[in-house]
Amino acid sequence: MESAEISLVDLPVGFRFRPTEEELVHHYLKLKILGNKVVERIIPEVDIHHLPPWDLPSKINELSSIKSDGDEWFFFCHLQNKYPQSKRTRRSNDYGSWKKTGGTCKIRTQDKKNILGLKKILVFKKRQSPKNAQTKWVLHEYHLNADLRGNILADQVLDFLLFLSSCRELQRKSYLKHLRIYLND
Repeated sequence: MESAEISLVDLPVGFRFRPTEEELVHHYLKLKILGNKVVERIIPEVDIHHLPPWDLPSKINELSSIKSDGDEWFFFCHLQNKYPQSKRTRRSNDYGSWKKTGGTCKIRTQDKKNILGLKKILVFKKRQSPKNAQTKWVLHEYHLNADLRGNILADQVLDFLLFLSSCRELQRKSYLKHLRIYLND
C-alpha cells in the first residue's frame, strides 16, 4: 500500500496547524532531535538569540511551509549556553531577555501515566525600557523527557528546544483586568 504525500502548499482552506502539547513534544521535538529534516519544513529552525520577538513571525513564515496569520508561531531554536563551561541557558539578545514566569509544567500522555517532557513559560522584557518592562511576547519552551531520549547522546538532546511564541496569553489577562475594573466601577 502506497502512502499519499500531501503538498503543504495545497492544503485546504481553513487548515490550521494546532498540535497539542503531547504532539509537540512526543512527535515534532523527538523527530527533530533524532535528525529528521522533514520536520523543519513544518516547524523551522530560528535563532532567537539574534532577533527581537517582533521579527520572529515574519522569519518563521518565511522558512515554514505552513504559514501562520494568527498569533501563534512554532519553531525550533538551537540551545546556547550562557557561558562556555556552564549549563545555564542563554535567554538574552541585544533587544532584551526572556524571563521565566511561574514553575515548570510536566507534559503528560493523555492517560496521564507517562511524562513526555517539560514546559517553561517565558516573557520577553525589553532592555531599554524602564525596569525591563514586560512585553506582550510569550514563549512556551518545551524539553523532551530524559526517559524518551533512549540511545541519543546527551549533547545531541540538548541541541534543540521547541518554542511556541504567542502574544495571546498576556492580552487575555490584560483584557480580563480591564473588564474587572469596568464592572467594578
